[in-house]
Amino acid sequence: MRWKRPLIALAIAVAVIAGYLAASDASQLYLWQTFESGSYTFDLLFENLAWLLPTSISAGLLFGAIRASRDEGQPEVADGKVKRHDAFGGFLEHWTIAAGMIVLILSGIWLGFLFVPQLATGTESIGLALNVHWAGTILALFAISYHLGGLIIGDHRELVPSTSDFGDAVRDIGHYLRLNEQPDAGKYKPIQRVSYLAWAGVIGVLTISGLLKAADYVWAISGGLKSAMTTVHEVFALLAVLLFVGHVGIVFIPSHLQLLRSQITGWIPESYARKHHPNWLPRTRSDGGREED
Repeated sequence: MRWKRPLIALAIAVAVIAGYLAASDASQLYLWQTFESGSYTFDLLFENLAWLLPTSISAGLLFGAIRASRDEGQPEVADGKVKRHDAFGGFLEHWTIAAGMIVLILSGIWLGFLFVPQLATGTESIGLALNVHWAGTILALFAISYHLGGLIIGDHRELVPSTSDFGDAVRDIGHYLRLNEQPDAGKYKPIQRVSYLAWAGVIGVLTISGLLKAADYVWAISGGLKSAMTTVHEVFALLAVLLFVGHVGIVFIPSHLQLLRSQITGWIPESYARKHHPNWLPRTRSDGGREED
């Protein structure tokens, strides 16, 4: 059904806009009285709506597992195109995590980290940046948990690298530089599976350190642990930015533009798949033809 992807894209856009509006409303300053003196403060969503963090994780795990359990797993070919992923599969995961990461990166730069100077200076500006970061966290946690729910059920296993993939990934890089032939690959290239592991490690550390930092707003954690988690979070945030920039740069390589289009439409030309990713082809096509036809 062609309405699924536009509807999901609209839902992601609405979630981003609603998150920003909620962040903006919560960051409005108000006078907080304490004894005879008063000071202006703002509502922090990491504290006031902290319950949405575990809720987004639980919802992601549940719906991701349900989606994976209903996935037939058999690729489809129709009208000369191969179905790369379902609307509620790769499309939902990819663009939700992309939206969440963009919001997190922009708000993180706004707040400043490591050698990046803090751009948010006033109290209200800092409050808005923190609350926007909360909105990005909700999106990212749902997408990560959605993917993890599918992984637990048995989906995405073809992305997990084997020991031989690390050496083959180097040969993959050599192939891009035209130094050697491309190594044999399954559904995904060795460099893609190794990149998946790198992403999993970086996002995993970011998630754990970020949740520990967020926990300090609800339950006081030790200053030493908070300081350590802040440093770890910022270092891995920089790694995530570098991976994100590299990922975006790679998909805009002319030979990879078909992959970018397929992330939007869900379909990729059969000729491209046959040449670059033959394992994406089913043994029997939906029109009755066979893979070798």
